[in-house]
Amino acid sequence: MYLSTFICSLLCMAIINVSISITGNILSNICVTGLIMFLPRFIALMVTELTVFHGEAYMISNSGVGLLDSSNNMIVGWVFSVFDIYNGPSGIADMVLSLTSNLYTLVLALIYIALGALLFVKRKSETAGKAANGKVLPMIIRTLIGFSIAFIGVMIAYTSIDNDETIAVVVLFIVSALVVFVYECIVSKKMNVIKQCIPSILLGYVLAVVVGTGANSFGKYEASYEPDASKLAYVSIQPMDMYYASDNGYFSSISSKVQFTDEEILKYVSEKFGAYKDKCISNGVHNYIYNGRGSVTNYKVGFRQNGVTHYRRIQLTDSDANKLASLLKKDENFVKAYMELPDSDKISVNYITGNMEDSDCKDIYETITSEIKQIGFEKWYQTVTSDVDTFLMSVRFSKKGVTYDMVLPISKNMPQSYNKYIGIRNEYAIRNNEKELGTMSDILKQYLNGSSRTWDKYTSGYETE
Repeated sequence: MYLSTFICSLLCMAIINVSISITGNILSNICVTGLIMFLPRFIALMVTELTVFHGEAYMISNSGVGLLDSSNNMIVGWVFSVFDIYNGPSGIADMVLSLTSNLYTLVLALIYIALGALLFVKRKSETAGKAANGKVLPMIIRTLIGFSIAFIGVMIAYTSIDNDETIAVVVLFIVSALVVFVYECIVSKKMNVIKQCIPSILLGYVLAVVVGTGANSFGKYEASYEPDASKLAYVSIQPMDMYYASDNGYFSSISSKVQFTDEEILKYVSEKFGAYKDKCISNGVHNYIYNGRGSVTNYKVGFRQNGVTHYRRIQLTDSDANKLASLLKKDENFVKAYMELPDSDKISVNYITGNMEDSDCKDIYETITSEIKQIGFEKWYQTVTSDVDTFLMSVRFSKKGVTYDMVLPISKNMPQSYNKYIGIRNEYAIRNNEKELGTMSDILKQYLNGSSRTWDKYTSGYETE
């Protein structure tokens, strides 16, 4: 965590150093810093969103492809996550612990440090107070500022389905021109800048259309991807349906990290995705296929092929999910992670449906861990991943230096645990309502003795007229 923070700070410093080496006032410093830091990743985000748009029913909304994954650049991944637009396939916690993300961000920082040092040495003193020196560089800055806004308009045009977004696109193009004009007025301290702004504005429009068209084409291409089991290096399989399948959850975390290479698993998952994709296309890629509760289970699958991981959604029926579980149990480490949960003295209880004492919570937890061994991996895996009505228990524990939140289902699939929970809850209900039950008993006796007092528990303190 601390190392990741240091690397992000280093990258931020390096980008600012590049910015102040080529610009000469505060506004241009800020604008160029923002363009260098966020524009490439913003374009990558739009490419990912277009990919999802063209295969909405079977794509994963927060998955970038290869270098398009925002978690590669940790500072951008952090900022995007604040605004809920993070598009990495893993959570923020995994991002800061990822060797790939840390190395990518560090190398990028070192490149910018070297570039900043070179540019600072060559920086001319007359740059001070100006947006930038020369004619080409100021035009590039103006063009990129205008492009970043016009590009949003192009994305809106490509992602509109039923509504005509012409007005929105025109407005954004006008705003793009106005922003360029205002920027140039401020940095040049002149009002008569229309003539020098027009080429930058027009070039920004052209660039937005060209890049947007390219992004749209790539989106269609990526959305059409179909895995070839014979060419897959591995697949990762992560349940999506239940609360305990969140990115920060224990089961989700261990599922996303296991790389399944068994040929039978690769073939089975590839075939199931192909069938699900065909079903989505016939139903309309922008229409989600309704998954009746308990009838299907959603999974996020990562297909690793030719050095790139393609993340997709698949839906499996209960019988298909059982088949998948029978295949996954071939991986001993995966089974062990699911089956061997920490002892009750190693956990702290975060939450359980209905308030209970810690001792009772741990009693239920011990019953769950014991029953898991009795029902076996396949039934336990199905219970964890399926979308069924259930009570929930959330516990926290540490494993190999990493803290996990694990949410356990208490369902009828595990009768011992379920009955234990119901029994304890009933005991609590009786104790908590003992006084009320006594009052009800007195009212009933009075009623049987001919009293006119009402026996409704909410009005038991009042006499009838």
